Amino acid sequence: MGHTRPSNLSVNMVDETGKLEGWLRIKIKLSSDIDIKTLSFISRTWAAMDVFIDGKPLHSFGNTGSNDFPFTENNNFNNEFIHLQLEPQKEYLIALHIVDYKDPIFNKLKSTSYINLFTLADSKFLGIERMFLMAGSFISAVIATLALLFWFLYFQNSKEEHLLLLAIMLSCLCGNITISLIQILSSFSYSVIAGLDFVIKICTYGVATIMPLTLAKVFERKNKPVFKILRIIGYRIWYLGLYFEY
Repeated sequence: MGHTRPSNLSVNMVDETGKLEGWLRIKIKLSSDIDIKTLSFISRTWAAMDVFIDGKPLHSFGNTGSNDFPFTENNNFNNEFIHLQLEPQKEYLIALHIVDYKDPIFNKLKSTSYINLFTLADSKFLGIERMFLMAGSFISAVIATLALLFWFLYFQNSKEEHLLLLAIMLSCLCGNITISLIQILSSFSYSVIAGLDFVIKICTYGVATIMPLTLAKVFERKNKPVFKILRIIGYRIWYLGLYFEY
């Protein structure tokens, strides 16, 4: 692989089997004001990785296949915090043995969209993430309730098109949040997560398209110029979406 930076890893470096394998090294020295008691190592990428500190193995994320076992990709939504026992003001060499593969559909590495190979983080961060997940679950439930309400109102009065637009928009927004939560909480493979990403982008595109059209319906009778502008914006987003690379 030669000398390179993690940000420079690309599909151009894979071999004839679509495999990229190499080593990355970095020297660190911790400041004395860092709380080393909660300092942890976490990897959130699809690349399998063996981690070494000063030549000693620390942990493996996935399986690189170097131990006579088959390759197993790491899970990008991995929440495994590995506690580090490091001393402040002392220099350490962190070495990463990484193995990644080319995306089976798109011309990119699997980890290209999730290039965060590793992070030195406070393990308390996991508690903060859990709070966000709980908040996201609550918001998703509220939006789902509103979506069902607007669907019910629309079926009661199908002539009100703005009710239909609101129902679709809220359904897309709920789908976006819910699927994102499923991704984080699951241990799905790369292929499944990529499929869910596709659905999320469709939901996001739906919200972005329908929102100006919904507002246009609201202003249709009250303010003709605003109605026309919002309708043009909505159709423009729809048109551009036809060329959006999923």
